[in-house]
Amino acid sequence: MERKHLLPVLESILEKDPSQIHSAAAIAELFPALRQKVVSQIFDEVEKDVRAELGPDWDPQRDAKEHFVETDWAKFSFTHPDWKKLYSITLESQPKNGAVLLGISHTKDKGITRNDQIAQKLKSLGWGNRGGGAWWEGHSPLPDPFTNWTTGAGIAAVIERRAELKKLLTDGFVELCTYFKNPLAKLAKTAAPKR
Repeated sequence: MERKHLLPVLESILEKDPSQIHSAAAIAELFPALRQKVVSQIFDEVEKDVRAELGPDWDPQRDAKEHFVETDWAKFSFTHPDWKKLYSITLESQPKNGAVLLGISHTKDKGITRNDQIAQKLKSLGWGNRGGGAWWEGHSPLPDPFTNWTTGAGIAAVIERRAELKKLLTDGFVELCTYFKNPLAKLAKTAAPKR
């Protein structure tokens, strides 16, 4: 990712002023760590804001902080105990596809398949206009300019419009968690393996 998006910027700096080689090298070396720190801080703040609105019952789950932007399929989720670890409201970074997605995912490896009623409800709320793969009930890409955080323009938007992104993510998580709390609990109750 770095080569594709950062190299042209650094080349431009050096073409204008070759004496900036040390600055360009420092930027190239530190940029991935800076991006990870910014994303991690935003998620800490979103997690706090969502928990403040929803209450302590909700369980946030994150992939390794240092890999959220860089990995192919990394996610940040909220789930509820009544969902029996079968469903989650998920924000997923897909750098290879150039997208950051928000919606409802399920645990496919426990035999859960997509529920058409949930997908329709998601779509009616504006979050389900893409069906997604086998693990998704439905999801939608974040709107521009927040679509892809691996590009220079994408991470610049994340930094420059931080308050807007935080509000978008917090409102999205709260809306989906609130709206689907009971429907997903009912699905989880009927879908959970019997002991």
